[in-house]
Amino acid sequence: MSAVSTATASERRPHPAASWRGRARWAPLVLATALLAYRAIRGILDKVGHPGAALDDAYIHFQYARAFAEGHPFRFQAGEPISTGATSFLWPILLAPFHAVGFRGEAILWPAWALSFVALGALAHEAFALARPLAGRTAAIGAGLMVLAFGGFAWCAASGMEVVPFAWLIAFSTRKGVEWAEDEGRRTRRALGMLVALAALCPLMRPEGALTSLALGAIVAVHPRRRDGARPARFTLKDVDASRAAACAFVGAALLPNVLLFLLTGSATSSTAQVKLLPGNPYYELPDAALANARLLVGTILDGEVWSAEFLPRGGAPLACLGLAATAWRGHAAGRRVRAAMIILLALSMFVPCLYVTFLWNRLRYLWPFTTGWIIGLACLARVVAALASKIDARAGALGAALVTGGFAGMFAVRLEWVLEDVAQSASGISRQQVALDHWAKTHLPADARI
Repeated sequence: MSAVSTATASERRPHPAASWRGRARWAPLVLATALLAYRAIRGILDKVGHPGAALDDAYIHFQYARAFAEGHPFRFQAGEPISTGATSFLWPILLAPFHAVGFRGEAILWPAWALSFVALGALAHEAFALARPLAGRTAAIGAGLMVLAFGGFAWCAASGMEVVPFAWLIAFSTRKGVEWAEDEGRRTRRALGMLVALAALCPLMRPEGALTSLALGAIVAVHPRRRDGARPARFTLKDVDASRAAACAFVGAALLPNVLLFLLTGSATSSTAQVKLLPGNPYYELPDAALANARLLVGTILDGEVWSAEFLPRGGAPLACLGLAATAWRGHAAGRRVRAAMIILLALSMFVPCLYVTFLWNRLRYLWPFTTGWIIGLACLARVVAALASKIDARAGALGAALVTGGFAGMFAVRLEWVLEDVAQSASGISRQQVALDHWAKTHLPADARI
């Protein structure tokens, strides 16, 4: 018995060489992400002289993180009424333990940067994992490179905001939902619990995450798991009832932030949402304003003009749209329709901020979390181009995906120097205009002074 157990354990234990090879595969991703983080943070430190956030909104989240750590959650200051100035519930909660152990003042930016750049590296991996079954390994690697080269992600990771962690969270949730649909063997009770947990976390990180929550619920409803865990030979009424019951949990998860807001404040929407959302705003006609924002998004932002020229190549909107068409085509050709649909949904979620009065604030940070879907679309487009090239010349087809995705990544990367300089300049401006005033007040005013 012991000999058999020893042999089994030996068989399961990975060979040291295989273990090292597995770790080595991660080395390029880790090194590239670390280099990008170093370059961005070094630029801010050189410009500002100390850690600094590129957006003043980051300091709002830091203040709520402090409130959690000090035991008066959801209050901007101790003794004040509960307020909802932070759009994200989850980001201040994640930062609160770091404040509690000593990362206070500007030092809270170090854990914010660490979480954001780790999320950026993880997001590159999610882009690869989502793209590979549709676009092939080479184009999927290109998708990961495009994530790292995209200046919008680099800028937001250095800003101190929740943008990149949110982008990773919805991409990771999308992949887990796709795996549930594609592999019946993965439809375990534990996997269902993970999907429900992710559905709750997405809108807690940002309200737009509710769309991902509902999409996960739809996947579970369409691809149910039998109550006994067995693989269903065919749909039965019990299966449908069970899937509907599970889907209700996802609807509840999508509404969780609104329920929390109502319990805390008596209003189901945050004060920030009340200011920024078109619905309920008496100064705008909802359909006309939303359509105008959608036209601006496609005709100007995706096309790399004006506000997005810092991040996107000029004239790129047609390629971006062709990428979504290529995603649908590859999903049909590879028998991965759910995967393609979820990636397209991830990309089209960029239109949700069209329901804001404007999405032009803060270097377009409301749009960038959904860029991963468009990047995977470009990888699928590269695969289609490579397939067409292979009909002419087999060698051209073999290199086509690498050349096309490399070209896309290069168009993003040439803007990185500009982006990193801009994020340092922005942090300097925020520090000189607002943080310096805070330091002056702390030095020159009584501790109980109200500003």
